[in-house]
Amino acid sequence: AARPGKVAGKKTCLNPCWVGNSEGLPSMVVGIIKLELRIPGCSSLKAKRSVVKKVIERTRSRFNVSVSEVDKQDVLSRAVIGCVMAGSDQRYVNGAIDKILDFIEGIGVADILSETVEIINL
Repeated sequence: AARPGKVAGKKTCLNPCWVGNSEGLPSMVVGIIKLELRIPGCSSLKAKRSVVKKVIERTRSRFNVSVSEVDKQDVLSRAVIGCVMAGSDQRYVNGAIDKILDFIEGIGVADILSETVEIINL
């Protein structure tokens, strides 16, 4: 049996703020960062994991964002890190993404080879 306000087999949005606010602007902004890192002087997967763990844990605790190693787990000198955050203000998300990039670069344990940033308005 379907719950009140729901039609069996159909997903409905009971909260109109998910599709936009009263001005018709997006009410949810998702910021996505994909970084390819070079880890200099890394001679074992254990050493690589230590560097990646340091970057992930420091970033996660400082900015309260979701961070994970998403590719090149078996390559000693490279790591690909994904970072995602959600908010309701695009300026805030943009600013936070800039601060995250500066912070990861400032940690100094890995070099940023490439970065991809995407902002999605929902």
